[in-house]
Amino acid sequence: MAKDSKPGPSETAAPAKPAAAGKGRLILVICLVLGAAASGGGVWFYMKSQASHAPEAEVKKKPAPVFVPLDNFTVNLADREHYLQIGVTYEVHTAHDADAMKLNMPILRSRILLLLASKNANELASPEGKTTLMGELVAQAKEAVTEPAVQEGIETVHFSAFVIQ
Repeated sequence: MAKDSKPGPSETAAPAKPAAAGKGRLILVICLVLGAAASGGGVWFYMKSQASHAPEAEVKKKPAPVFVPLDNFTVNLADREHYLQIGVTYEVHTAHDADAMKLNMPILRSRILLLLASKNANELASPEGKTTLMGELVAQAKEAVTEPAVQEGIETVHFSAFVIQ
């Protein structure tokens, strides 16, 4: 019976292999889960840090522009052979800027008429000529208003019509 009470080496080795393989798989699964959690946490942390470093221009939304359309202008050009019909709309920062421009509209329209009448068809036909005219129209508007804050609020000008004949 002594033989029956002591297990042999072949009987103990067989059950040990499945237990070791099960522990290895368990460790592998735990490592994969921890790796996935660490990767997800890293991505979350990276995305959060990128969002906090966004430029302030993206964080603060720019207010909607205010447009000040003017009645169309029709003028004889300086070359006396052509005339210009043009629609002009100013873009300003605030409604206060628009109101200040409207108060000074007679002065502004007079300045614009004089500026347009000094041009000739060849100057205005090219894209560069139109861009130069835009800058000059903005400068005329800034000179027509007296408040420095309103002058800074005049951003640009847009053409709603532009015909040279």
